[in-house]
Amino acid sequence: MTRHKHEVLHATSAHVASDIRIFWKECRALEEAGLDVALIAPTSGDMPDTRVPVYALPATGNRAFRALTGSVGILRHLLAARPKVLHIHDPELIPLAIAVKYVLRVSFIYDAHEDLPEQVTAKPYLTPIRRRIATLVAKALVYLADRHADVVVAATPAIARTFSSKSTILVQNFPWFREYETTKPFPSLIERPTFCYVGSITDIRGAMEMAKGGAQAQSHPTIALAGIASPTSLIADMSSTGADIDYLGRIAPAYVPDVIAESLGGLILAHPLKHYVVGQPTKLFEYMASGRPFIASNFMMWREMLEEHQCGLFVDPFDTRAVAAAMDQLARDPDEARRMGERGRSLAREQYSFENEAATLVDATRRVIS
Repeated sequence: MTRHKHEVLHATSAHVASDIRIFWKECRALEEAGLDVALIAPTSGDMPDTRVPVYALPATGNRAFRALTGSVGILRHLLAARPKVLHIHDPELIPLAIAVKYVLRVSFIYDAHEDLPEQVTAKPYLTPIRRRIATLVAKALVYLADRHADVVVAATPAIARTFSSKSTILVQNFPWFREYETTKPFPSLIERPTFCYVGSITDIRGAMEMAKGGAQAQSHPTIALAGIASPTSLIADMSSTGADIDYLGRIAPAYVPDVIAESLGGLILAHPLKHYVVGQPTKLFEYMASGRPFIASNFMMWREMLEEHQCGLFVDPFDTRAVAAAMDQLARDPDEARRMGERGRSLAREQYSFENEAATLVDATRRVIS
């Protein structure tokens, strides 16, 4: 009989070992449910002390080289561990997972973080010919996963709709609500508010619109940014608008609730690109879990989900005057801002917490193991 060192082996060569979805949510959820889970991933040696073993892969920036060396490294660890289930997070690992399934009899789960063909189509640096080839490869990989994976885990409903497998489940990137149990009360008087943004800071995520809105707002807010700016010169560009920018840089996940709690509200002004319009950004639900109202892009899907609950304000992300007006509205009426935050927090607790998603993942994984 084969000896299984671990029941479940999560594997990625494209994401760092401390990835929020992979490690902090999915691996922890399985471990807390009593499953023996381990992770293979590139690591810089700064992993937290947890009960989930992490097997390090070398980090490399070249995707083709990474796919080759990552697959070899994962196979080496997999042969040593002989898990019952291989849970992969990268499309380039799908061929390896299929081979392992039929040769070593190891079941596999494919975790679809993004709509792969759509993501490839949106790559601005690809030439038309390379884009067509990459899109065909992406569609082929999705087809293989759809046909051969024991379970497909989709991060959003839009991604789930791209798969036809009856074994497709939805595990959404909502925050652990337990990490937001303690929230700071709203002040009764807002003299100079702070609005925060948590996540990657880029042009298409509304960096300049946040800054220009802050500069135009009569309440003279501070814009607190927690994340990595790309390019780094973007922070100087934002400051040049006259906005009061407080750049915190990258922060550990454990400190995200503190940053949000120090703010009057959270910002998410993504541009209307297809993968954003149908996406479900984690930060939106983190703001809600913190009991803070949001100012968000007026995408139809987001409005259909949240507008009736009156837990934030929706604006045209390109209309910086509307952004400024929304900031001033919350600053002028902190009592209503507090009520918005309370409504959002209740909704996050009931519908948009990872506690519910974790149960779905654990149940599906146990079914594959058995």
